[in-house]
Amino acid sequence: MKGPDKRKIDRYAGLRPFIKEDRLIFFGRQKEIDQVGDGIEVNPAFILYGKSGLGKSSLVYAGLLPRLEKQQYCSTVIRFYNEKKGERSKLSAIGVILAELINSFPEQGLHPKMNAAELLAWVEQRKEAGTLLLVFDQFEEFLYYPQEERLKACELIRSLLQSKGKLTVKTLFLIRSDRFFLMKEVSVTIPGILGCSFELRPLTVDKAEEAIELPGQIQELDSTEVEFNSAPFEYQPEALRTVLETLQDGNQEIESSQLQIVCQELEEKAAGKTIITTGDFGGTAGIKEILHQFYDKQIKKLSKDPDLALTRRDMAIIRELIEDELVSEGKRVIQSETKVRDLLANVRLRWNPATTTSKVDLVIDKLLSLRLIREDDAHSGKVYEVSHDTLVPAIVEAKKEGAIRKRWIKAAKWAAAGMIVVFMLSGYYLKTARDSRISEQRFYELKVKEKYVDSIRHQQDTLNHLFRVSSKKQRQIIMLNDSLEQKIVAIRAARDSSAKASKLLSQSQDSLRGIVNQFQSKINTQALDLSILQKQLIIKSITIDTLKKRIDSLTKRSGKSVEVNKNLADQLSRQTSDVSKAASMVYKPSWFRPNYFLLFENIKVLLVALDKKENQMTYRLYEIDKNGGKEQPIGAGDLYLSVGQSHNFSNRGLNYKIEFNSIGSGGTILKSVFSSAAYITFSKL
Repeated sequence: MKGPDKRKIDRYAGLRPFIKEDRLIFFGRQKEIDQVGDGIEVNPAFILYGKSGLGKSSLVYAGLLPRLEKQQYCSTVIRFYNEKKGERSKLSAIGVILAELINSFPEQGLHPKMNAAELLAWVEQRKEAGTLLLVFDQFEEFLYYPQEERLKACELIRSLLQSKGKLTVKTLFLIRSDRFFLMKEVSVTIPGILGCSFELRPLTVDKAEEAIELPGQIQELDSTEVEFNSAPFEYQPEALRTVLETLQDGNQEIESSQLQIVCQELEEKAAGKTIITTGDFGGTAGIKEILHQFYDKQIKKLSKDPDLALTRRDMAIIRELIEDELVSEGKRVIQSETKVRDLLANVRLRWNPATTTSKVDLVIDKLLSLRLIREDDAHSGKVYEVSHDTLVPAIVEAKKEGAIRKRWIKAAKWAAAGMIVVFMLSGYYLKTARDSRISEQRFYELKVKEKYVDSIRHQQDTLNHLFRVSSKKQRQIIMLNDSLEQKIVAIRAARDSSAKASKLLSQSQDSLRGIVNQFQSKINTQALDLSILQKQLIIKSITIDTLKKRIDSLTKRSGKSVEVNKNLADQLSRQTSDVSKAASMVYKPSWFRPNYFLLFENIKVLLVALDKKENQMTYRLYEIDKNGGKEQPIGAGDLYLSVGQSHNFSNRGLNYKIEFNSIGSGGTILKSVFSSAAYITFSKL
């Protein structure tokens, strides 16, 4: 029996974000997935930021969340949508958080009318142990809410992070790098969050090569629901090199969105082929044309679709939806499903009423398949938006060109109407002249008018030429303006990054001062203990001298008494020896990190390296001259210890012991300075 038809998918996502089901075709970001995952494991709140179009959402959905699910994490994605003014959902910021939690935990005691205190109580009363990760996607949209609502939402997030139930709550914020400075407002309520962040950079050339080659080489998916649109294929080495060299910027990095657009186009060209060559896409010039003409190409595909048979009026309605309703002031905005359907209801396409799919659904499905728009399930229902920010400049430029084109067409129509009137008048006068047999001079004047008409026609041709030239110049001006805006954004981002680096350096210096003060306090405490033991030793020595005098006195009286008192003196000498041994120091366990040292009396222990993976530390021993302060090495070069091992050594007749206890984060103070440190115990035997 034949099974159900499988859903067709592309090997490359294009402009749409990768989702969890795309994890098998998501390549090139494993290092970043591990770094963000490790950051979330050790920090309650974490920020992932980067330029728009680099794939922050794709990294989380297709890479990070599948990994965390294997570690008993459950996740809830929360997005505060950027809707047009006057059309925002009636839900408050806290209401949006609650609505998404209800979607993630249906029928588990949550309801829409809960307040912040009730929600916190629900979290703390959960009996299941585990970790709940709240993912705030497109977090820059949160800042469009009123300040009072934002403050209440931040206080709720802080309360959830500090909850004391079995369920641990953590947060991950996704935000564009040009809006990262807005996180300072959140840091007022959640201190320390700015120090727990990771910047997503564009793909390096070798990782971009993985993202290009590996999806094309997959034979088939292990799924009963989906299959690829195309057969497996490979890239000719020269073709792969051309794609990489064309897409990389001055830093030899490649933006993910541009890579996906190009590769999706190359996948279409690979239909029926096993190897893609440079001739299939036209080399470097072909790659640049793919990026520039993506929006126009998709619109042309839509207008020529034989199943829809759209008219010019229909295309005008669709372009109005994309260029006017889904893009506003150079930014993409969302529209509710009701608003989109109302706009598309006026489209008159070829449609068979007997089918189960409505004409509006046909148009929406086509816009989704062409990657012009994307749909999402929000707290207020299904919504639509432009598929990616990378597409917005092309849409804005197309709208400007369309407006210019309309003005020139209107002017041309008026000019054409004037020419028609002139032709009609010229014909009338010529006919009158011939019929009336007017004078030759009059006939000559009519000929002059004909030449005038020819002159007008020539002026019209010149006008059309000027229109084409001005359109080209207008396009160049728009491109130069966009390039200037990108440079301004880059300069601002560099300035914000420099300020952040300066702040982090200041925080690191403060933390290091605290560590030095701690170590100085330990040294003072140990010196005080040693002074007390020395005083005890002096007291015992005085007692021994007194007893020896008594022995000498008794020696004269009795030989037996001498023997007894000698035994007593030996016993006291042994006690004195025990006291001397007690004066040797057993130092408290201490933390220190690579390239730092610990000082025990005149012995210096320098930590050279710390291998967290192998649980091994490399160190050196030095003797410090108390008078001159010079260092002399003890032993031959580097020494090695694994966790749980110890090392005994001698120096100038004294015996010492170093125990390597563990590797850890270094406690609250050291945690903000470095990621790992050695925990050792030093003692004198």
